[in-house]
Amino acid sequence: VRLAWVASPSFNIPDKVYAPEDLHRWPLLILTTHSNLHSKVISWLCPAGPHPGRINVCNNIGTLAAMVEAGIGIAYLPYEYYQDEIQCGKMRIIHTEPPLPNLEYFAVYDQRRPEPILKTIAEFARRVSRFRH
Repeated sequence: VRLAWVASPSFNIPDKVYAPEDLHRWPLLILTTHSNLHSKVISWLCPAGPHPGRINVCNNIGTLAAMVEAGIGIAYLPYEYYQDEIQCGKMRIIHTEPPLPNLEYFAVYDQRRPEPILKTIAEFARRVSRFRH
C-alpha cells in the first residue's frame, strides 16, 4: 500500500519537499499504537530526536481523513484509497524525503485445513481492495 502525507489545502503549506523534522511544526494525526503504522511513522518522524509534541492519535483511518479535510492536522494515509479526495482538492499531498516504506497487507489462511469460506473471503478481499501493488 502506497501512503502519503496529506493536508487540507486550508493549511497553505508551501509546495516543496519536507524532511521528517519539518512536519513537527504542524499537528500530526496518526493511528494509535495498536497499528503497525504508528511505530513506523514515529520512527520516521524522530529517528534520534525528541518526539513531536503535537501528535493526535485515532484508531479509525476514516476519522483521520475527515480530520484532515476539516483542517485539524496532517496525516499519513493510503494514497489510492483517498485519491479522489486528493484529485478533487479536498486534500493535498505533502511531499517528504526520505519516503516511508510502503505497507504490505496479506490475507492468510491455512491451506492444510481446507475451509472453502476462507479462500472465498481472501479472494473477495483481493478483488475489491482499492489497494494496488
